[in-house]
Amino acid sequence: MISDNVVVLLVAETPLSPSTGVGLGEVDRPVQRDPATGLPVIRGSAVKGALRHYLRSLGKEFLISPVGEDNAPLRISVGDARLIALPVPSNSEFMVWLTSPYLLGRFEADSGLRRRDSGTSPDDGGVCYSSSENGSMFVDFLNRVVRVKRCDDHAAALKELACMIPEFLQMKLLVLGDRVIKEVYDLGLGRRVRAKLGEEKSVEKGKLWVEEYFPQYSLFYLNMFVMKGAEGILSLMKGRGLLFPIGGSFTLGFGLVRARIVGGCDHA
Repeated sequence: MISDNVVVLLVAETPLSPSTGVGLGEVDRPVQRDPATGLPVIRGSAVKGALRHYLRSLGKEFLISPVGEDNAPLRISVGDARLIALPVPSNSEFMVWLTSPYLLGRFEADSGLRRRDSGTSPDDGGVCYSSSENGSMFVDFLNRVVRVKRCDDHAAALKELACMIPEFLQMKLLVLGDRVIKEVYDLGLGRRVRAKLGEEKSVEKGKLWVEEYFPQYSLFYLNMFVMKGAEGILSLMKGRGLLFPIGGSFTLGFGLVRARIVGGCDHA
């Protein structure tokens, strides 16, 4: 028996590099992308596998996998983790998170924070959903001034997202037009050069590559269906949430994420 859909927020506590493994351009290992929209995602299979491995290390795999059945299907079904907002530097606010009407509206609709027939329609000039007054701000990443205005319609969504990051950062969400967000995200993703060293501590031939990564505090959400017997995993995703690694770069300071169900925030 499957429960109602649960919406889970993810935040990258460290840079995150869920690569596709093969790239055709200057990036050898790009992050995973939705083939329909071209927007970055983390595949649900990667999240589910990471959860199972981590819970097994804690002796709590029974929460999602039948005891004594190694090949049994998990008691949870996990969708792709969709990017909601990408952090970029800003002179006036130190850091802002970039999103679009489509991305924000999709999250609000799936999590029940806003009706599906109630669209978000900020103009392409940009709107900052925060407690700030109307005005303007310079975003050096975009190299331009954007108009800022207060919008209380999305207060519930902003509260949920802000709960995922340290309070001292005072999250500011900047909404750009859907037509430009993909290009902006491609520019906002980080890149690093990796190499495999041989026995003499020199780079092995053909073992130098470039990979993309999501910067720290990137925000995602996913849909999770929980079957009977696995409800205990939801209690781990309340309050501060569940901290676990995704990918094989954890020892290099990459791949640590925190998961929390929508509505489980413990901020005041």
